Amino acid sequence: MPTDPNPEPDPERAAFEAWITAPPIEAQVGRRGPDDPSWPGQYFSYAVQLAWEAWQAAGRWIPDEPTRLCQNTLCASPVFVPTHHKQLYCSPSCAAAGLRAYHRRRWHEHQQARRQAAEPRHGEPGAPSRGDDEGSA
Repeated sequence: MPTDPNPEPDPERAAFEAWITAPPIEAQVGRRGPDDPSWPGQYFSYAVQLAWEAWQAAGRWIPDEPTRLCQNTLCASPVFVPTHHKQLYCSPSCAAAGLRAYHRRRWHEHQQARRQAAEPRHGEPGAPSRGDDEGSA
């Protein structure tokens, strides 16, 4: 690996080079010198240069508004900008899916208690037989 002809102390570039030389990528990070007439300061490898430019662009991207992740795990576009501070879902359809899941979960959690509290049906142990009706005398 050639020595770095650009010894400027840049923590962003150092972090990028540490990431791209680590496994599983393990790319070579040699750069052209400042006196190289073709592309001074750029990486020899075009793939590494593209990765560096993407790294820089991702670091500069700061959203203007706070974003959230949609709580619907099956959402096609889970990142959204909320319209109010308690919004959990990106759209009404995702909210409806979340509400259905909530009701389904709650039904199953409380189903056993409802069954125990209900009166026994005909044919079950403890149920009154048909001839034991109080109104027929």
